[in-house]
Amino acid sequence: MTTSSHLDYLKNEFNNTSLDHEKLKSHIHLYKSTFKAAAPSIINKIKKRNPRTQRAIFILDQYAYKDVPFETIRHIFQTLTNSEVILTFNYDTAQAYISDHANNRKAFENINLDKYIAWDRLAQFKEQNCWHSAIQEQLSSAIYQASGAKHMTLFFIHPKKGQSYWLVHLSKVYKARDVMMDLHWKHANYDPLNQHFSHHLHTGLFALGYKALETPKQNSFNFTEEKILDQNTEQRCIDNLSVELSRLICDSHTTITFGELTDQLGSFSVASEQHFKKALQGPLQNKELIISTHEGGVRRSAAQINYSDLIKYNQHPLIFLAEK
Repeated sequence: MTTSSHLDYLKNEFNNTSLDHEKLKSHIHLYKSTFKAAAPSIINKIKKRNPRTQRAIFILDQYAYKDVPFETIRHIFQTLTNSEVILTFNYDTAQAYISDHANNRKAFENINLDKYIAWDRLAQFKEQNCWHSAIQEQLSSAIYQASGAKHMTLFFIHPKKGQSYWLVHLSKVYKARDVMMDLHWKHANYDPLNQHFSHHLHTGLFALGYKALETPKQNSFNFTEEKILDQNTEQRCIDNLSVELSRLICDSHTTITFGELTDQLGSFSVASEQHFKKALQGPLQNKELIISTHEGGVRRSAAQINYSDLIKYNQHPLIFLAEK
């Protein structure tokens, strides 16, 4: 999907390469088209190539934020069982244009995000000097809802030069999301002179589309504090999750498998599966939680948890009878 000059450049590179030309032609297909127009043909090729697993990763490195309609991404997830989408989204450009004006809304309408944005609340954010929060809250929620994906990771990329952008990973399978999270943490060594990954939401569990100005105790969700993915953020993530997961399991009044826990909460935390396990270790040691195996055994270490293991809150009596 490119202009004539870019297409000619690519063809020239292929012609001058020392690699097998016939093999390149059978594996690489060039389209002079928009992604929206080319997507149906690409999807059909994937289905024919591997009709059983339908495995595919779409890497959509767009120029800014207006080249990939989210109805096309939704169609990918509806059509291909094991698909993933990695999307660049120019956050700096988007935040400069997002406002409740006809021309500005049209750009977001063209990519199918407009109906998921609470336009009437943007003025409130501006008045409260929470514009940055509005972008993070509204756009992250809109992308998640419009895509049709079940799992999402969304992180800021700060390059050496140029504008900051979001790297968005979307999938319907939790394992794909967890592999991406592991990669984020693995390559997130913070160096202020180089590009790095960061996040602007809570280090524990957060809510996409969280209504900042309408929810009590909003200050506990510090949207504007940038969290670099370093060792300090990692420990804060584990500590916060340790408290929040116990509270969540207690309030649910039911048992939940570890697989269900990560599948339901994965997209609402910067944590990987290993962080979830480490977060459960403290409550397990304190006997606040009980983790049992499918066969009826009891886990002593959260590091050994399997997806089928059951987690339940260990209720303690709160009424103490005085001695007579």
